[in-house]
Amino acid sequence: MMPRRIDVWLDAQLYEELDTPEIPIHDMLRRGLAVMKAFRHAKQRGCNHLGFTSNAGRLDIEVINVL
Repeated sequence: MMPRRIDVWLDAQLYEELDTPEIPIHDMLRRGLAVMKAFRHAKQRGCNHLGFTSNAGRLDIEVINVL
């Protein structure tokens, strides 16, 4: 499949939060969409929560109702 180009409009506050020298905004958006794709596939298998952890034994942050 051929890559497609899209235009994305961000409000000024979100742009400022995403604009970092470490990761270009286009890479950040691409990575974020990859996470959403993985979550969509997990949700189809019955996993309804997205979580972040620094220790495999404890969930630090849980995100619900993403999709």
